[in-house]
Amino acid sequence: MDKIMLTGVLTAFSLLLSACMPQPEPLAFLDQPPFAEAKGSILRLSELARRSVQTALMDGIDPSSLTAQVLPSADAIMAMLSTSNMADRFEDNEEEAHSPFTVLRYQRIASYYEVMHRRRSELEAYLDGAWPVLSAWDRLFASKKQQKRYVLTEPGLYSLPRRDQLEYSHTWALDIFLQEVRQFPDGTQKGPIIYSLSDGIVVAASSNWHGYPRLGASVDYLWGGLSPKAGNGVIVYSPAEKRYYLYFHLYRTSLVPGRVVRKGSALGYSGNSGTNARRKGRGEHLHLEIFNAASGRFFSNEQILAMLSRSSRASIFTEE
Repeated sequence: MDKIMLTGVLTAFSLLLSACMPQPEPLAFLDQPPFAEAKGSILRLSELARRSVQTALMDGIDPSSLTAQVLPSADAIMAMLSTSNMADRFEDNEEEAHSPFTVLRYQRIASYYEVMHRRRSELEAYLDGAWPVLSAWDRLFASKKQQKRYVLTEPGLYSLPRRDQLEYSHTWALDIFLQEVRQFPDGTQKGPIIYSLSDGIVVAASSNWHGYPRLGASVDYLWGGLSPKAGNGVIVYSPAEKRYYLYFHLYRTSLVPGRVVRKGSALGYSGNSGTNARRKGRGEHLHLEIFNAASGRFFSNEQILAMLSRSSRASIFTEE
């Protein structure tokens, strides 16, 4: 084991010990004044959120920073957007070996499953209420030059799967394959910049995934990322569309939770982070999921493909 890997393993153990410490319950702030006054009313909660963010702005506080403070962890967000108990689903996969850190990370994500599913509508009510203030504040500083007309990435640098190929892939996600991907000696890949499909609020983001899947199951994952398999990525909630957009396997992102993004703004560089994507022959793609908050279901791969196909034929992105 070389020095870099040894350092990674020691860091993973350190993070594991800290993760074993008692964690605050996600969204506990909603049980405190003034939000406790909503008493279960989603409309009232949205109005209280709007007032809270507006008051913070008038007091000289960056509304994005305030939003970041109340957002739950990436683990909690991943649990909220899971359609089944992740720990049970992971443990059922007996044919595939993984590092102990992989198992423990999914168990930690699963520990948030019940509370986040119960309170998802409250989180969305808060974000819906905060959005008009966040959006107006962002437009004061936004540069149209930073926004592109591209669908996901630059033309010619990605290809959508054919419809007859979908039965061999994820049912509730779409893998978009990328071109001009740079290969590094350690197996890391850096591809073209990925652009947002929507306006919205970043609710989770990560650039610190570490693992060595090509060296064996015992070190396939050490720490970081949105999850062991998702790797680095960004999750954006669109209040206008009532959808979550999940972008996985990124190389790097500079975004942080609470930030406002616009349709066509850069999310980060594509890559191959994640236990599966990092394996030989598994990279060079973006894993995209879209969650419909209204129905509580993910869009199917056919639905996502249809959306992207329509978008690529129409100029739907920001005008110059």
